[in-house]
Amino acid sequence: MTVNMFKALRIEQNEGMMCRFLADLLDPHGWHGYRAKFLKSFLRDVIKLGNFEDTLLERTCVMTEYLIEKDRRIDIMLQNPEFSIPIEAKINARDQQSQCYDYQPYTRNAQLVYLTKEGTPPDESSRRAGDGTGEATPIVLISWKQICLWLEEESAPLEQVRQYTEAIRSFLPVPQKPQAGGDLLCLVREVLEEFRHTMAQGTAAQFGLEELPHSYKSYLDWEEKQHLKFCPGLNYRVRHAAFSQKETLQMWFRIEVADDGYLAAGFCLADVKPGKSGSKVNANSIPLEAIKHLDRCILSRDNWWFVWRFSNGRQDAARDDVPNFRTMNEYAQKLGAVSEREKFVKAAVRIFTDQLLGYLKP
Repeated sequence: MTVNMFKALRIEQNEGMMCRFLADLLDPHGWHGYRAKFLKSFLRDVIKLGNFEDTLLERTCVMTEYLIEKDRRIDIMLQNPEFSIPIEAKINARDQQSQCYDYQPYTRNAQLVYLTKEGTPPDESSRRAGDGTGEATPIVLISWKQICLWLEEESAPLEQVRQYTEAIRSFLPVPQKPQAGGDLLCLVREVLEEFRHTMAQGTAAQFGLEELPHSYKSYLDWEEKQHLKFCPGLNYRVRHAAFSQKETLQMWFRIEVADDGYLAAGFCLADVKPGKSGSKVNANSIPLEAIKHLDRCILSRDNWWFVWRFSNGRQDAARDDVPNFRTMNEYAQKLGAVSEREKFVKAAVRIFTDQLLGYLKP
């Protein structure tokens, strides 16, 4: 029987020690001998920053407990000529006042990475200045579970890495059911984060879509206790769509996990007053104005939706080929693997482009 050294030394929940091991994996000159292998895939697959050349990545300096103003220490700092990425890791520690806000100036061509057990966002007080003013610090949310999946898919034959992922899993929440609790929250976040990343690669710009991160029922604001009653989703404003009836009305393109658990997307109508996240408006309230922005042939108004489609491009009831995060059907379970998730999202975005976005009028 192999002894897990992290558990034997009782450091599996020691943030400092767990961060040091992660930092050394990310270091192209670390003990592992794989040069930029781990850093390259972390940037590409975990935080979705891009696919960088090894020659650049091997110039990266990886530091732990990086000292900054106010005597704060950034858990992990990645620096090279192209980017600077602070990583704040949490296992059991609580958020500190303005912590993320104070780390923001140390980013360059990237965003602060916030690592927690389940990929949950920090408190608003951590993302803003001490007086609560100013814009919230933009962050990339990742989870320790993602770290496990990433390292397991890397398949490096290192016993130390296997023990590290085993130690991480020892402190992750164990859900009572696969469709409820932290495991579900983490998976849905990962799927919607993959949509966010893929849309940002050109689709959003091509169709004039503006992302609305903390708008009505955004997945970024979803809490475990809400389960799927929340209908977590990803919202984009159609920039050129204006309505004369009321200037606060907006047409959104929304990707969501519906209350029945299925993944769908479509165009919907929202009323967004200043300082508010938005609210639903019945799409039948402006039937004539809708055809200014969407081809008439696609309209099939349903509550606040002008039109919607499941991820298979249809609205029919036979949906074995659509992931359901309530029943956790076979399709949904497959999305726990990074490669399957990426393949699914790319295919779904192509379908949404053909079946929905392509009907937008310029």
